[in-house]
Amino acid sequence: MITPSLVFSESALTVNVEQWNCNAVETSRRWAAGLTRAVPVELLKNIILPVTEMASCSTVADAAYLAEAGFRQIILTRRVVDADSLRRLRCVAERTHIAAVIDHFRHAELLSQCLSQTSAKIQILIEVDVGGEVAGVQPGPDVTMLAAAASRLPGLKVVGVFA
Repeated sequence: MITPSLVFSESALTVNVEQWNCNAVETSRRWAAGLTRAVPVELLKNIILPVTEMASCSTVADAAYLAEAGFRQIILTRRVVDADSLRRLRCVAERTHIAAVIDHFRHAELLSQCLSQTSAKIQILIEVDVGGEVAGVQPGPDVTMLAAAASRLPGLKVVGVFA
């Protein structure tokens, strides 16, 4: 049996990060690198953080790792529904800005409830179905209704859409 391993090319990563940042600056946009705990903290701190303080990830464990590495803004792309992950997310939200992607009011309720014992806030991105019918709410009234309902919950602020 062969044990898999990841090898990161520091020079290739540097070139790609610089290119992404140039593209973002030229188009007046921001970018968030999709990262996991598999990326060594030295590469995060030495190559990615000097260019952007924003990252995206799909798990609360990855969000905690990225916050510990120094990222100031983290986009959490997967829904958080279990109690343990919600508690861990609250701890991360107390030390960094979190934007969470939701596609159902229940997700917003759970996030709001997990923040009830703290002054932390979570920004909300409403995921819009772009045609794959896999995730997201239907464009139009469904997005508007979910955004309006989520914005009324304590601790949450709807800031945009995610497609």
